[in-house]
Amino acid sequence: MSEQKKTAKVIDLNSSQKKYFEQEWKIELNEWIESLDSIKHSYGNRQVKELLRSLQNHALSSGVSLGEATLNTPYRNSIHVSEQPDYPGNIQMEKRIENIIRWNAMAMV
Repeated sequence: MSEQKKTAKVIDLNSSQKKYFEQEWKIELNEWIESLDSIKHSYGNRQVKELLRSLQNHALSSGVSLGEATLNTPYRNSIHVSEQPDYPGNIQMEKRIENIIRWNAMAMV
């Protein structure tokens, strides 16, 4: 079936057909979520990330604009707290430098 026919099929639905389509879509979406959970359980986070990147790349190469659905946003730390390594610097020294910079900024005002 061509892409135009698929699109037309979804767009030209009456209200009962739309309701049926929405129910089917919810079932389909839940199946995808269950599959993703199963992959995470069986293979781990690394493979889930690989799968999502592959799906995103496939969608982009197929001409699907993800817009807000991109998997990388600037507002969220992608590394979970439990996965973060220990801080490599000297916290006391950096605190001292931070205080000196603040004092200097205050003195300049």
